[in-house]
Amino acid sequence: MKVRQGKCTRSLVFRSSKSMLVASSALLSLSLVAPSHAQDNTSESEVSAQRADNSNEIIVEAQRRSQRLSEVPLTVQAASGETLVNAGITDAASIQRVSAAVSFSGGYSVESTTLAIRGVQSKGDEGGLQPSVAVVIDGMPVARQAEFIVDLADIDRIEVLSGPQGTLFGKNSTGGVVNIISKNPTYEPGMTGLFEFTDDKEVLARAAVNTPLSPNAAVRVNGYYRYSDPLVDNLSGPDVIGQKSYGAQGKVLVDFAPSTQFIFSANYNRSNSTYGANFIILPNSGAFGDFQRFVFGDVFGRGRDVINQNYASGNRSRSYSLIGELTSDLSEKVTLTSITGYRNYSAVSSIDIDGGPIGYAINGGYGDNTFGYPIETVQVPGGVPDFDYNYWSQELRFNVDLGPLNIVAGGFYQNYEETRYNSIPVIIGRIDPMTGQQSPDAAVSITRTYSEIKDDTWAVFGDATFELTETINLFGGLRYTHEKVSPLYQGQEYFVPLSSYDPSRDELIGPGLQLSDVDISDSKSYDNLSGRAGIQWMPVDAVNLYASYNRGYKGPAVAQGRGITQQEQLLLKPEIAGAFEIGAKLRFMGGRAGLDTSLYYQKVKNIQQSTVIPGTILTSLLNAGDLKTKGFQVDGFIELFEGLTIRSAVVYNDATYAGAGADGEPISYVCGPSATPGVGDCRADGTISLVGRQAIGTPRWKVVSSIDLDRPLNDELSFYARVGYDWRSSIQYSLTQDPLLREPEAGFLDASVGLGSPDDSWRVSIFGRNLTDHYYYNNLTSADQFIGVQFGNISRDFHRYVGIRLQTNM
Repeated sequence: MKVRQGKCTRSLVFRSSKSMLVASSALLSLSLVAPSHAQDNTSESEVSAQRADNSNEIIVEAQRRSQRLSEVPLTVQAASGETLVNAGITDAASIQRVSAAVSFSGGYSVESTTLAIRGVQSKGDEGGLQPSVAVVIDGMPVARQAEFIVDLADIDRIEVLSGPQGTLFGKNSTGGVVNIISKNPTYEPGMTGLFEFTDDKEVLARAAVNTPLSPNAAVRVNGYYRYSDPLVDNLSGPDVIGQKSYGAQGKVLVDFAPSTQFIFSANYNRSNSTYGANFIILPNSGAFGDFQRFVFGDVFGRGRDVINQNYASGNRSRSYSLIGELTSDLSEKVTLTSITGYRNYSAVSSIDIDGGPIGYAINGGYGDNTFGYPIETVQVPGGVPDFDYNYWSQELRFNVDLGPLNIVAGGFYQNYEETRYNSIPVIIGRIDPMTGQQSPDAAVSITRTYSEIKDDTWAVFGDATFELTETINLFGGLRYTHEKVSPLYQGQEYFVPLSSYDPSRDELIGPGLQLSDVDISDSKSYDNLSGRAGIQWMPVDAVNLYASYNRGYKGPAVAQGRGITQQEQLLLKPEIAGAFEIGAKLRFMGGRAGLDTSLYYQKVKNIQQSTVIPGTILTSLLNAGDLKTKGFQVDGFIELFEGLTIRSAVVYNDATYAGAGADGEPISYVCGPSATPGVGDCRADGTISLVGRQAIGTPRWKVVSSIDLDRPLNDELSFYARVGYDWRSSIQYSLTQDPLLREPEAGFLDASVGLGSPDDSWRVSIFGRNLTDHYYYNNLTSADQFIGVQFGNISRDFHRYVGIRLQTNM
């Protein structure tokens, strides 16, 4: 298909056939079993919340079977839904505040956000990237990291698995896995509610209702609503850093026979936020920067909470999913699990690229440009980039318990389709600075891109744990993955007189010069063999020592930015990860204290990275050679007495680039805005060697600690208090390795205190986030001679705020 003048044709039609396929698969699963009396089962929610042998551990499924966390021979952190609520973790990005293994980077759009584990991450400034950290929600892996930016409601637990998990969790887990499990229905009627209100006018309301429908069926429904008043003043347009989001989920549990269970879930989320605003710290260099200061006013500098932009940058997204999970004990030794899922995610962004009060806004027309600022961007109707993902997947898994031998084996299939449209109109020289009137020489530079991606993936896998002796286990497995990726890319560039362009519709209405017209496609297949092998020694119940090798695979990336002219530029090589790990998990004081430690060395070949090219608004997506990570993780806890628990985790990641680029030369990148060619590390040709440089988007050190106190005062009243501290070392956000694009180290103190009933039927708490009032950026970029030498993005907790939380549990 051809890109038309004006808007590209968008293929954003709902694929109803795939939704029907999910429903049909669910009905087929039901038809395979004959209804019988209800089984006396304990729901997943109840199992995971139980203490293992009265210890502080919850049950996890890191090896696709239920185990105590201390028994698993890999690095795992787990947090219950109760822990998340008490810590004030209300959205997925905030998981980094309770997990030392996870880091989060923001950006101007949901596509440019990312998670990192062990220094491995995929920051998608231009889209087209599959995640390096796999996110699995209720058994179904999400295909793009933009889908991860959702509120967390009615969560049973979250498991964080560090290192490649390519055997049991499949592709796109070269860094690790974040496994999110929501609460399942139970046969006990109940209702929970949560309400929060903060001093900066954020409101959060959640509710969940659990109802048994019959002796063998139950339903659980939850919903949430969040509204955050914009936190940053905008001198020329709507205020920013605000949000409105809401969603709901319904789950139906049906028990067939004593050993078969089916759970169907439907989920819907919608969000509208203005977190995409770029905060300019240092304006453009030279005389242009002086002019920028004059036109924009006093809005520059680190830590400023004011902008001057004629429209609000932000993101609007909508997602929904349908998942059916069938679990059946085929015999005393064999259990079948079938997970069929469909997900749809769409989003649009509005980005004020020039960062100032000039330009064209849909609801406000042209901004004030009395003095003739030469660059004006246009807010495109509907917002861009405009993208839509829809995909369905099927996993069939068998768990076989043969006494000393435990086997997990099965297959996986995913069909993924994506469309993405982007239009960047820039008006040049609209106002004559000498006369203050519209210039007859005013022109418009327009770049439009449209892309499609089709991705079919299937895999077969098998993993086994063999009890060699009473204290020694051998484990290992293989996964074969076949992936076919078929991208289409279309791009056009125009340079036309302003009179030939209608900004209200982003359409050409007269003659002009077309600079380029690109229409290319590609299709390639990839085959990969992932696996793991290891040994575990458990001389006593309280000691778990292990050593392992894990290999992972991440699918190819698709270039979707501007400037693509050849087929060879479309597809980037897949990532291949290999990691050695040795670890120890020790338990003391009858399980009331524990220490989990691991040492690891990991290498990721063809690491996929994206960053803005200095001096431009263009993004660069490339295979940045290899990434080598060596480090350690230590997690410890101690329950000093009943109701008082201290937890602390320390992670060290020495993640650096190595190896050669696609041309065989040592991997290099252009120097940053503060560098001078031929001076220091910046070579005469204006490039810097990446070999030995810190990986972007992740700190070398991270520490997360907390103290929880929950004690009854009398028979009717309990006291609760929590203090949490999250510290991270500096983070480099650009491949240029420029000091201006490095965020300094930061520490964040959170606390809460409250009263409630001993049976947790109600609780009232006062809480505070970022009590040290540390202003920080979760992303830094440079686009000198356009936006600025240094600018960044901020998150919800960029400043201190306090609030009140009300909880009920009936």
